[in-house]
Amino acid sequence: MAQKIDPAKLVAYFEENPDSYLFEVAEVFGCSINAISEAKRRLKITRKKTKRYVERCEDKREVFHKLIGSLPKNRLYYIDECGIDTYVYREHAYAPRGTKVYGMSAAKSSSAQTS
Repeated sequence: MAQKIDPAKLVAYFEENPDSYLFEVAEVFGCSINAISEAKRRLKITRKKTKRYVERCEDKREVFHKLIGSLPKNRLYYIDECGIDTYVYREHAYAPRGTKVYGMSAAKSSSAQTS
């Protein structure tokens, strides 16, 4: 028999676990993924996430933006981001429409470092 999903409990669940996969939410609520998707739609819970790095430094970013702003615009510049990480990161999260979700990620994982 189908089980009703309590809207307040679903909203509370996504507040605590915004980056859960739908199959994980369905397991917790004992229903199908489609039922969770429909309930999310009715409650206007949308998929989103803004990624931020733990090592982020606003002062250095401001200096960098000023530096690149002073470069001639008619030239092509290549910036090598050699800190590519293979860490598994959940790209999306769920929250009520109009609410932001931030995910913190380290730019370098311990597995990516070399000696």
